[in-house]
Amino acid sequence: MTAKELAEATKEFDRPIPPSKTRPLNKKERALFERMRKAPYCSIHVTRSPDGVWVRLDPELLRRSTRYAAKEKLTLSQVINRSLKGMLAIVE
Repeated sequence: MTAKELAEATKEFDRPIPPSKTRPLNKKERALFERMRKAPYCSIHVTRSPDGVWVRLDPELLRRSTRYAAKEKLTLSQVINRSLKGMLAIVE
């Protein structure tokens, strides 16, 4: 697509959206919007101590991970292990 074609295709986004084309956010959309408005948020906190490494997960991330582990018949440790190994395989 050329620059001229792109400009023509996106011309409608150059002007403000009329209020008649908008609607109030539903409860789920509002929660997502409020979360995005906040400062960057880290859902995993790792602490090193002489006893080992402690990982604290956001309650929502923990709930989703636990549900996935149960569905796949895995432990939470296996899910975390696979996730880290998979991410490292992509970047290495």
